[in-house]
Amino acid sequence: MTMRQLSPGLYQATPTIPFKGVWFTRIDLKQQQQLVTSKKWFFNVR
Repeated sequence: MTMRQLSPGLYQATPTIPFKGVWFTRIDLKQQQQLVTSKKWFFNVR
C-alpha cells in the first residue's frame, strides 16, 4: 500500500483489516526505492 502526503511530513494510508484479532504491522519508509527506516509493532483489532 502506498501512503499519500497530506502536508509536508504528514502521510496517511487507510488499510482494510479483514478480521478481528492481534495483527503484526510493519511500515517501511522508502525514498527512491531505498529503505530509509522500518517500524514494526502488534495491535489488537476488536
